Amino acid sequence: MFIPTDRAELGRRNHQDRSTLTRNLQSLIEQGWVSEEHSTEGGRSRPLSLTKQGKEMLRTAAPGWAAAQHEATALLGQAGANALMGIAAHLPTH
Repeated sequence: MFIPTDRAELGRRNHQDRSTLTRNLQSLIEQGWVSEEHSTEGGRSRPLSLTKQGKEMLRTAAPGWAAAQHEATALLGQAGANALMGIAAHLPTH
């Protein structure tokens, strides 16, 4: 299930500043994968959601992502993959 969210929440979840998030979202919106609605509450918040095309793209990409993770683990070994994930977990988010 994909729950609509606003830019501020998405930026916090992805550890992206406003300009990076805006630049990345623009491409997704132009491709028709993400839509940005006008707030029904009259505020400045504009909920973002995946479009039907975006959901389909995500479903299509998931098996490839899983295969890439499997191949990386095969190349690095489980210990190497775990070490790499451990390093990534300690990288600064800003």
